[in-house]
Amino acid sequence: MKIKANAQTRMGKWTAPVPAGKKPLVMLDAGPEVGWGVLRRKLAKHTNDLRQYTHQKLTHGRGPDYLGDWQVDAMHCVFLPEQAPADLLDARRLVERYEADSFDAIKDLACVVKIAIPDPADVVKQWKRIRRFAEYQFVQRDMACIAILHQPWRSGVKADAHVHLIAPARELGRDGFGAFVRPFATDAGAAEIYTAWSNWR
Repeated sequence: MKIKANAQTRMGKWTAPVPAGKKPLVMLDAGPEVGWGVLRRKLAKHTNDLRQYTHQKLTHGRGPDYLGDWQVDAMHCVFLPEQAPADLLDARRLVERYEADSFDAIKDLACVVKIAIPDPADVVKQWKRIRRFAEYQFVQRDMACIAILHQPWRSGVKADAHVHLIAPARELGRDGFGAFVRPFATDAGAAEIYTAWSNWR
């Protein structure tokens, strides 16, 4: 299925801080309530690791110093292409496999989407809707995706609930990660994902 991309992509703000105030990626404002970014191995002087970044999101931004080695406190689920190894339904195994299958010159780690849920009364409904959207949009591209629900009250922050979608930037098959998903897994993907979300029912 070819998705028509006609949304305007605008430069937005950085994502939430990670340890020591470092910023892991630039998020584009893909459209109302939708952010898009590509997590790259290096951004300026910062070196990213997909395992660490994902763990940050699974602990509401607090990371391993808060809950130790891979304990999580955020609601999440994992979607895989049908031919993928079943053990990768575990988020930790998935991102560790991506890093294991990477190489010295790798640049792109994951596509990252952030979808806001402004109305607290809509969290359950929108969480279901976003999960269905994520499974369709990424699995049809032979990509894995981790959907993570953030409810800021869990960490004492007054802000809208939102969902992070973290999709490793390479196709996933029975033998592990293969080709990069381009041009989708670039800044150009922002327009595609916003158009697809706007049309999702």
